[in-house]
Amino acid sequence: MPARHGFNPLVRRASHPFQGSCPHPSREQTALTEGDRTPKNALMASRPMEGTPAPASAGRLRDTPSWPGHVRRSAPPGRRSLQAHRRNRLSHPFAGKSYRGVSGRAARRFDALAESPPPEIPVYQKRQGRQPFGAVQPIWVTVCVPREAAAGEYESHVRIRCEGIETVSVPLHVSVADWTLPDPTHYATVVDFVQSPESVALRYDVPLWSDRHWALMERSFAYLGEIRNKTVYIQMSCKTHFGNEQSMLRLIRHADGRIKANLSIVERYLDLASRYLGKPPVVCLYIWDHFVGGGDFNAKTDPSKWSTIPITLIESEVGAVIEYASPRYSDPEAEVFWKPIAEELMTIFQKRGLDKSLMIGICSDVRAAKEVVELWRRLLPTAQWVLHTHGLERQLHGVPVGYCATVWRTRFPTDPEGGYTYGWTRIGPKNKGPFIAMFHRDLVFDRRLTENRLLPENNIGGEQAGFGRNGADF
Repeated sequence: MPARHGFNPLVRRASHPFQGSCPHPSREQTALTEGDRTPKNALMASRPMEGTPAPASAGRLRDTPSWPGHVRRSAPPGRRSLQAHRRNRLSHPFAGKSYRGVSGRAARRFDALAESPPPEIPVYQKRQGRQPFGAVQPIWVTVCVPREAAAGEYESHVRIRCEGIETVSVPLHVSVADWTLPDPTHYATVVDFVQSPESVALRYDVPLWSDRHWALMERSFAYLGEIRNKTVYIQMSCKTHFGNEQSMLRLIRHADGRIKANLSIVERYLDLASRYLGKPPVVCLYIWDHFVGGGDFNAKTDPSKWSTIPITLIESEVGAVIEYASPRYSDPEAEVFWKPIAEELMTIFQKRGLDKSLMIGICSDVRAAKEVVELWRRLLPTAQWVLHTHGLERQLHGVPVGYCATVWRTRFPTDPEGGYTYGWTRIGPKNKGPFIAMFHRDLVFDRRLTENRLLPENNIGGEQAGFGRNGADF
């Protein structure tokens, strides 16, 4: 599909909008929204949608897409071709569900991306409205434009084969601009996609923390590396809002009854993330949740009603995995319990050059109690806090907030003749404040797809550094 058929910008642009750091979080996003041409050193993604209005009696169709491996340059001849990614991705229907657009009518949506087609594609019956009918299968094609590619027009085709219909040849055109996108290491936009270890294990039915599980998670981080994700979350307790059953912190109970903390999973996870993300500015120890001590918007609560903190425990004798109730934050034993763990964590982070990225969270509209914040200030004096909330906080009981994803306190671009705000440069530690990103809580439910597409530039063109609390592989 021609790149020039992508979305046009909502506001006027300079001729070279990416001077210095690239404000867009995704090379794919850049290629589709920039307009006529794809820059060098970029990924261009587009989606031909194949379908057939087959009757219900046709049952289900099997889909086996294929395409050539290169995109040839139209003219002049003799130049190298662009390599088409073998990462052919297909959108899967959002199983059994729909979402309501601004018209109020329900419509099916294509949700997850996969690297191979489903065994069968269902045939939907035509209904009132604009819902797709027949057998519909979107297919994403990603083209990598090398840094040294010559500017100009390239073309190829995508062949799509399905049982029961003739092979379809879809033209693929790529228009390459004569300027180069910076490497992802220079991307400035705060992109906060949350990687979910247990979702990956469940999706592929592999044992948690097995070698196969780590290999699958590496693919997630490889994708996140392409957009230079700025956040990493370490699930230090069980049953957080991210839905994890187990914690990355493991407690080992030995035969003599001694319990010792084991942080090997935390170390391996940090190493994996750093391999693709470099040194992300936000590495959050997810060690607080609303049930362990806090109140709505800093309201005081009864410490005697705070819950214990659930942590995964391994019985060394039998290998059983159980849940251990660590001391309440209101108990005097809490600081004794967490002190050696905090010291080992700081050593791990310092060894990897991540000590300045170390943060604690995650607060919501329910804020951590003052006693909890002061405990962690004693244990990790330099650690700041992470909030995902409706409002905007720059400090929590005297401790700085390092990253805040906010629902309400967002500002967006206006007419450029009134001036530019350059959101990605206005905030963050260099300006003695937190990274502020938009928490787009309603992104899935009732928003146009164009709003999803323009989410990064709407924020960095406004007064936010980017967008946050988005699921990467949930």
